Amino acid sequence: MYQQQWRQLPERQHEIVRWVEEMVKKKLIRPSISPHAAPTFCVRKPGGWSIVLDYRYLNSNTVRQSIPMTRKEDILDAMSGAYWFSMMDQMSAYYQVRMREEDVKFTAFQAPNGPCSSHGSLQRASYDAQVDIEAVSGLEEHEVVLR
Repeated sequence: MYQQQWRQLPERQHEIVRWVEEMVKKKLIRPSISPHAAPTFCVRKPGGWSIVLDYRYLNSNTVRQSIPMTRKEDILDAMSGAYWFSMMDQMSAYYQVRMREEDVKFTAFQAPNGPCSSHGSLQRASYDAQVDIEAVSGLEEHEVVLR
């Protein structure tokens, strides 16, 4: 599933390289020698650029996950009466959900607007973390579960 990289203006090429280097440094992505590749491009956003991978071809060959989003009412009901709460930082969430090693070769690297199943994978990971936290009754147990 190789697609030719599109031509980019030098400013955008520089931004893509900067972003990749930053993500590798943070260990959110890793270098790849995969024969597969998706085109990368930039989209202007307030205050800079957003890096996008065009995974349309990969997505057209992917079996989509059907994982419903948890309703906010159900979450609030589950939290009623609780005393301790935690927040999950999902700023780089899509990069933190592990992909099956045998599938990594199909993605040069993971991106927020990447493979179509990334949303479902993130939702499943969030749900799994939520289930563990919901059963907690005290601060000590809460801290143990968060580790």
